[in-house]
This record gives sequence, C-alpha cells and structure tokens, in this order.
Amino acid sequence: MSDYVEFTLLPSLVRVCAKIAPGVTLSVRAVDRGTGLDLLDASAIDLAIGYFPETKSWHASEALFSERWVCVGCDCNDALPTRNRLTLKQYLANPHLVVSSRENRVGPDAMLGDFDEALFRVHGLRRRVVTSIPHFLAAPFVIERTPLLATIEERLAKRHLGHLGLRLFALPFEVAGFEVSQVWHRSRAADPAHRWLRERINELAAEVASPEFPLRKEDQ
Repeated sequence: MSDYVEFTLLPSLVRVCAKIAPGVTLSVRAVDRGTGLDLLDASAIDLAIGYFPETKSWHASEALFSERWVCVGCDCNDALPTRNRLTLKQYLANPHLVVSSRENRVGPDAMLGDFDEALFRVHGLRRRVVTSIPHFLAAPFVIERTPLLATIEERLAKRHLGHLGLRLFALPFEVAGFEVSQVWHRSRAADPAHRWLRERINELAAEVASPEFPLRKEDQ
C-alpha cells in the first residue's frame, strides 16, 4: 500500500480481520506505482493497492474509489485570504511543501513531484518549493505553524483540519484527481483466500467513498 491507502483503507481492514478472520495476518509493505507491480510479478506480495495508471496484460485490477487534490495551509498564515477562496496569484506566491518519492534524483527537480509535472505540462506553472518529503501522511503535520502550503488528498486534509488548525482551499486551476485500485497477478485470480481478501477490500472501499469519510463524530 501507499501511505495514503494505509490511512484510508488499512484501519478498517484490520478491524474486519480481527472480527471475522482472527487467524489472518497482514504484512503491509510500502509501494508506489512502479515498485508495487514489480513486487507482484516477483510473488513478493499478494495485492498492490494504490494509484496504478499503467498495468501489464498479466495483471488484473479493480477500481476502489476516486480522490481529488486540495490545498491546505495553516490558519496562522497571514498571507492566506480571509475568505475560503485562494487565487492563483496567492497559490504561486506562497512557499510550498511537496511530497515526492524521487529520493534517487539530484538537482532542483529532485524536489518536484508528479503533481508539479502535471501543473507545468497543463498550465505552464511552477510552484516555489522550499521543502520536500517522501510521505503524504506527514504533510499536514509538517506545515503546522508555518507559512507553507501543501497540495494533498482531500480526505487526508479533512481528517486533520480541526486539531492542526489547517484551512482547506480548492485549487485555483483545473487538475485531474486519481483513482485508487487494487491490482493482482492473474495467476492468483481463482484462489479462494485471495478472492476473499479482494472482496473484503472492495466492501471497505465503499465506506471510504462515502461523503462522511474520514470524519469521526468528535471531529464534526
């Protein structure tokens, strides 16, 4: 799983297994859209769950839910508008934290992520990146009490707005979201245990897709 899927799906999956299949053990490995498929092909994992825009003919996949990008900033940032609308000028003028897995790269592009490539390719825009981290889950905590903005998944942003003092803004430009899928090797498709796990994950994905997720009663 990616760290984002660990946040959205894994807690519910652990609870379900503890309740109806206490003999099952789960071993979660960090993957991205490249390493996940490689691990599947090496029979090192049973499922890869995350964003996989390209798969091979020997892979089977199932869409679970969709996500979109939003911008978050600290409510202590005086440069942010008082109204909940962020202009393109304000978005580009503020310093940004970027989540990027390009740890093996060097130079200025090492601090940029896939989102930055799409932003430049579609709109010809570049952000002023001052901090780069490898995991989305840390982003809301890193920008707390700083002037940095972060562009992250909407569900992740909503979960941390209240207790971290963050503000959420729609992006001031059009950008495509992404789809979370589970992918497996076709050789495992008929395995009863494998099919059982896929079915449970599909059921839990419906909970993630609901309008109330991820807010708990105490957060509303």
